[in-house]
Amino acid sequence: MNSSVSVEKLVEALRSLEALRREIVAIRSRLAEIREARKILEEKKPGTIFREIGGLVIEVTLDDALSYLRDEEELLETRLARLEAEEKKLREEIARLEKELGLRR
Repeated sequence: MNSSVSVEKLVEALRSLEALRREIVAIRSRLAEIREARKILEEKKPGTIFREIGGLVIEVTLDDALSYLRDEEELLETRLARLEAEEKKLREEIARLEKELGLRR
């Protein structure tokens, strides 16, 4: 592979890594919010809870709100695990390209 192709691939990989890191940070932030909301709701006595859906605020039961948060947390944890695995592969590819270009030993 010639060096110009390798440089282009390295730049593309670095951009992909940057975008991936932004997405990982956003998911971790959302997970922290969900976990905090679950903690608050788990300590709450049954009563009125409102949830935003499609720009509307509707009343939901405590159990429904907790169920929604558990499902959302599970979905985000799965997505995060996939992104972290993808990040690892991308970092390995970047290291390989850097070594190929003589930027790393």
